[in-house]
Amino acid sequence: MSDGPSTVSAAGKAVGLRLPHASAELKRMREEGFVHSDSDSSQRGAKQHLTAAGSQLLISDELARLESVKIEEMPEWASGMLLAKDGPQLLIAYTKLLKSSLIPLPRSSEMPYVEGDDDYSGNEGVKSEWLWTVAREAEVRWYDIENLQPTTSPNEEQNTSLDDWIEDSPKIGLLRARLLDPRQSLRLAIGSWFGEPIDSEWPNLPMPMGSSESWNLGIAHESVPPLQSQSPICAILPDRLSTTSLLSSSTEGAMTIAEASLLGREGDALPLSILQSWINRAHPRLSEVERKHRLEGLWEAIRKGRKTRSGATRVEDSTWRRFQSDWPNREWSDSSGDESTLLDVQGMSNNAWLSLIDWSISRRIKTPIVMQYPPNHYDSHQIHTLFSDHRTRMVILNNEPGEVLPYPTLRPDPIRPHSWFRLQLAGDVELACKVSSKPPPRFTSPPPSWQPPTNY
Repeated sequence: MSDGPSTVSAAGKAVGLRLPHASAELKRMREEGFVHSDSDSSQRGAKQHLTAAGSQLLISDELARLESVKIEEMPEWASGMLLAKDGPQLLIAYTKLLKSSLIPLPRSSEMPYVEGDDDYSGNEGVKSEWLWTVAREAEVRWYDIENLQPTTSPNEEQNTSLDDWIEDSPKIGLLRARLLDPRQSLRLAIGSWFGEPIDSEWPNLPMPMGSSESWNLGIAHESVPPLQSQSPICAILPDRLSTTSLLSSSTEGAMTIAEASLLGREGDALPLSILQSWINRAHPRLSEVERKHRLEGLWEAIRKGRKTRSGATRVEDSTWRRFQSDWPNREWSDSSGDESTLLDVQGMSNNAWLSLIDWSISRRIKTPIVMQYPPNHYDSHQIHTLFSDHRTRMVILNNEPGEVLPYPTLRPDPIRPHSWFRLQLAGDVELACKVSSKPPPRFTSPPPSWQPPTNY
């Protein structure tokens, strides 16, 4: 709960306690004033929060562990020490600034021989196995090692005189972390110093590396290759800023179904073949022959540029009204769409938007696709069909689905800047990654919910 509110089941799972034991322990902590619940504690899904007293107790325990560190005994090669571990949850004394949310730890206390290190006492020639841990805090918390008072990080120190340099006290940081893959076993002894792996020993990431045709999702650590996805990604993004950031980095080489304003450009003409999917949704009770007849009349009217339903082939009134309502002010073409096509969904109805998705599934071309799913709508069958399609690169939802999706899932990282996301993989693996940085787009049209001001 040091990371934020948690349910009883999630808190128990994080420390390896069964639900009855976790519930009993949290009840005791509530009675002692270290935890409070945002609703009736017996209510399913109630969130448990650390109180100020609970947070202070946690920090006091961490500082007591830090006090035992003998900084003068720290090896030159060390970047940190393991202070505590509770299942996959770790407390690390750290000596460096965080450049990534990922920190490598040796699986055991055996360290490899470092050429040229005459004082090294490890086993020469031993090859170490390394594991990834994930920082649960955005920054290291720095303390003066002499009095354990909070202090600035090393690069923030303002040394303006010789006395400042002479009186500079040694400092060390505290960092809460967890094993990236909780199924792995960490045998590193508490109190062990650790350094960094040599080039050949950096651990692999659990994210499967893709083929040459895969796309780069982002960077997790500067010492390992970019993340590449071999399977569709489900992105759950509740705000427009994170949606813009992810669309900007994921749409290269793909057909995109999204609000064009988020990408700072206008949408392309819509393929007329989309209307084959739309006519089925617009008139589900009509016979196939009648739907085909109405579709042909609609195509002819659009190709001739008519704004009304009259002409040599008359379009039925109900079809024309629905068409104009679902697809307002749209340009159409006979193209089938390609990897640079942007199909703008802004202002169209849900019925049209879903028809666009139906069409993207039924098309025969192999172009990858990135799409926004209609807000506040969820069709489980259509969603699973999308994720079973090898052409789907990413589907963006704006709400949590009502079911657990067995696909890699991306959400905004709650403790890091907007370009950082958390990728949920199988086995409770959560990997923080930074998407490629691009300048924000110049918006050419307002968002769908925008209304002009009424008062001047």
